[in-house]
Amino acid sequence: GHVAAGDVVFADPASKTDIKIVKRVSDIADDGRLTLNGDNPAESTDSRAFGTVSLESIIGKVTSKLK
Repeated sequence: GHVAAGDVVFADPASKTDIKIVKRVSDIADDGRLTLNGDNPAESTDSRAFGTVSLESIIGKVTSKLK
């Protein structure tokens, strides 16, 4: 599927860990690397900490929110 800036994605930023994250795509570089940011920057571990991620590390896109 297509990923665009502003989308919320489920990603596996570091293949060496089992940690998965949900972050908003803030930028997509020409080389396909994505910058991910949390909606609460003060409490988020995001691309400021782990850098950009590849499109291949995106598992899926969040399309709905359950109560």
